[in-house]
Amino acid sequence: MARRKASFARSAKAQEREVDGVSAEILNAIFQKIPDAILVLDAHSARILAATDLACQLYGYSRAEFRSLSLQSVSKDVRRCREAIERVLRGEDIGDFETVHRRKNGEEIALICKLSLLDCEGKPAVLSLVRVVAAERKCFVSDCPNSTPEKMTAFDLMLKTSQVGFYVLNLETGEAYVSPSYKAQLGYADDEFPNDVKSWENALHPDDKERAIETFEKLMRGEIEHFELLHRLRHKNGDYRWIICNSIALKNADGKPTKLVGIHTDITSARLKDFALRDSEEKFRKIFRQIPASVTIVDIETGRLLDVNEQFERIFEIPREEAIGRTFAELGLSPPPEHYAKILNCLEKGVPAENLELEFTTRSGKRRILSYSVDLISLMEKRCAITTTIDVTEQRQAQREKEKLAEQLFQAQKLETIGKLASGVAHDFNNVLGIVKMAAGVLRHKLSNPDFLRYVSTIEEAAERGVNISRQLLMFSRRQAPKMELVSARKIIEQVVGMLRHSIPKIIEIQTNFLTSNDWIFADSTQIYQAMLNLGVNARDAMPTGGLLCYETSQVSSSFMEARFGKKFEKPFLRVKVKDTGVGMSPEVKRRLFEPFFTTKPAGKGTGLGMSIVYDVVKSHDGFIEVESEPGKGATFLLYFPLARLAEEPKPETPPEKTILLVEDEANMREMMAEVLMEKHFRVVEAESGAEGLKIFLANPAQFDLVLADLNMPELSGERMLAEMKATKPDLKFAVVTGVSSEDSVSALNAIGAFETLRKPFSSEDLWAIVDRAFKS
Repeated sequence: MARRKASFARSAKAQEREVDGVSAEILNAIFQKIPDAILVLDAHSARILAATDLACQLYGYSRAEFRSLSLQSVSKDVRRCREAIERVLRGEDIGDFETVHRRKNGEEIALICKLSLLDCEGKPAVLSLVRVVAAERKCFVSDCPNSTPEKMTAFDLMLKTSQVGFYVLNLETGEAYVSPSYKAQLGYADDEFPNDVKSWENALHPDDKERAIETFEKLMRGEIEHFELLHRLRHKNGDYRWIICNSIALKNADGKPTKLVGIHTDITSARLKDFALRDSEEKFRKIFRQIPASVTIVDIETGRLLDVNEQFERIFEIPREEAIGRTFAELGLSPPPEHYAKILNCLEKGVPAENLELEFTTRSGKRRILSYSVDLISLMEKRCAITTTIDVTEQRQAQREKEKLAEQLFQAQKLETIGKLASGVAHDFNNVLGIVKMAAGVLRHKLSNPDFLRYVSTIEEAAERGVNISRQLLMFSRRQAPKMELVSARKIIEQVVGMLRHSIPKIIEIQTNFLTSNDWIFADSTQIYQAMLNLGVNARDAMPTGGLLCYETSQVSSSFMEARFGKKFEKPFLRVKVKDTGVGMSPEVKRRLFEPFFTTKPAGKGTGLGMSIVYDVVKSHDGFIEVESEPGKGATFLLYFPLARLAEEPKPETPPEKTILLVEDEANMREMMAEVLMEKHFRVVEAESGAEGLKIFLANPAQFDLVLADLNMPELSGERMLAEMKATKPDLKFAVVTGVSSEDSVSALNAIGAFETLRKPFSSEDLWAIVDRAFKS
C-alpha cells in the first residue's frame, strides 16, 4: 500500500521510467497543476490513495494525513458516494453529481463531483474530481428572491447586457424569481409577466409542453442533476421564440433538491437561420438526388469523390457507398487521354469542359455512350470539381440510324432513274421472252422427233433464264404490283430446283424433302419463286468446291411460333428450310446480311440486292426469317409463311367455243397468243392497237365473250380502251396482258372490273389457265 501511494508523489531520483515519452516527474507536476481538487480512492475499500495540493488546501489535510483517511472521513453522504462508485465500476457513465463533504475543521462544503475509473498498478481505482459550487452563486441563491433590489438589478443588468435571462425557483416555499431580461426575451415588461411557474407553462408551445414539464419535474424530484432543454415559448405578439434553458438543482445536506436555478438564451435568430440553411440544404439534396443526369462532386486536391447522386448509380451501376471516397481511376471511370487537356484547362483557368463523350461498358455488360461536362465549385472551403453526365446512347443510335436512312434514301434516289429504265427494258424483254416461250410450247405440241424436242427444251431453259432476269429487274425497280393468290410452295420449289439443276455446277448436289402435304400459302408466286431462287444462287456461291443444297418444307404449330417469336398466332405456319454446306458466315456478315447493297463478293460480281429481296418478300407476306450460320459450317435459312387451308390445286379445263378479242401491239406476241388460244378451240379476233380494238368492239359488242388487251399501247392505252368498252357493255369480261404495271394502273383497272392481270412473259399454260378462270367466274 505504501508503494502504491508513493507512485503519486515519487521523486525523479526514485523513479526514472517514462510514459509515452513523458517522465513521471512531469506527469506528477501536471497532475498537481490541474485546477480542480483530485482524490484517488481504492475502488473496493474507498481508502484515499493520493490527493493533489488543491485537495489538501480544500479539505485542510496534509498528504500524510490523507493516507490514513477513507471516503467516510470526508463525505457527509457516504451511501450515495459508494453507489456512485459501484456504478462507475459497472462501466456506467453517471455524469456530474452534487454532494456535500466536510473539511478537517468540520465545516461542510457543497461540491460538484465527477468520477472516473482508472488502473492503478494493475488494480482498479477511482479518480474523484471535485469542484466547489461557486461562492457567488451560493450567495446569490441564498439571497434570492429576498435579495436587495440593488444587488438584483446589478446582476440582472449584467445578464441583460449579455442577452441572457435567468430564473430561480425555491422548491420549499414555492416562490419564484424571473429576471427582467428573461421577460424581455418574450416581449414583456417586468410587471407584465408574473413570477410563477404557471406563466412559464402557459407560454409553452403545445408540441413542447409535455416534454418540457416532464424534464423540470425530473429535476425537482432529483432524478437528474441538471438539463439543457430546447423549447419554444410564446412571445407577447403571438409568435414563438426558440429558447435554450440550462437548469441545475441545488440540494441540501440530505441530497434533497431545494432550489432550481436556470439560464434562458433566446436562439430564435440562429434557429431560423439554421432552418433556412437546412431547407436550402434539403432543396439542394433533392435536386442533387433527382436531377435526371449523373452528378458527382470531386475533391480536386485528393481526386476522391465526395458525393454522387442516384443517376450515377443507375448509369454506371456502381453503388453510392462504394463510390464515395474513391477516385475515378479506382472505379474504372478514367477519361480518355484526348480529354485530359480540356479537363486540365478547366481546373487551371476555371473554363468549363463541356460535351466530352466516352464509351463505357457497365458491370452488366451494357455498352453505353456518355456525354459529360466538368466545372469548378467551392464546397466547405474546398476546391471541388462537379461532373455532369448524361446517357446519350439512344440519341447516338437514332442519329446513326438517321444517317443510315439518309444514305439509303440517297441510294434510292440514285436508283430511281435506273429503276425506270429497268421497268421499260423489262417490258420489251418480256414481249420477246413471251414469244419465245409460246413458240417453244407450240413446237413441243407439234413435234414428235426426240432430237427436235431436245432443242425445244434448250430454248425453254434459255427463255426461263431470261424470265428470271426480268423478274429481278422488276423487283429491283419496285414497279411490279404483288399478285396474291393461293399457291403451292412445293410446286414453286420444284420449279426453282429444276432451274438450278441446269444452271449450277454438277459438283453441287440438290435435294428436296417435303414433310407436309399442306403447303398452300397466299402469296405472289413470282416473288416466292425469286426468293427461293436467290437463296439457291447464294448457296451456290458459298460452295465453290461443291457441297449439298437442300430445300425442305414442314408445318409448325401456332404455339411453336408464339414461343419462337413472342407473338400470338391464330393458325399454323409453313416452314421452308434452305440449307447448304458452304463456307458459312462470320457474325458481322450475318448481322449485315439483309442490308441493301451489302455483298461479300468482289466488285462486279454482285449487286447486294439478292438477300435484301428475300427479306422484303418474306416480310411482305407476313412471314419471318431466321439465319443459322458459323464460319466453315454452312448456312441454314428458315422461312416461315402463314398456311392457308388445305386445298386442291385448280386445274384448267377446255372451255366451249367462245369469242375473244385480242388487242396486242407486238405482232409476234399477238400471233403466238392467237395460235395458242385457237388450239383450245377459241375464236380469236385480233387488233394491233387500242384504237383498232375499240373500233372492232363497238361494231358488235355482243359477239365478244372476253377481251385480252395489252396495257401499254400506242394511240390509245389499254386502260382507256377498256374503260370505254365497259361503258358500252357493263358485263364485259376482260383481262390485262402486260410486261410491267404500276399500282395506280392496276387499281384503276380493278375499279372498272378487270378480271386479273397476266404478266409477261408467260407460258401457253398460263394463258389457258387465265382464260379458263375467266369463263368459270
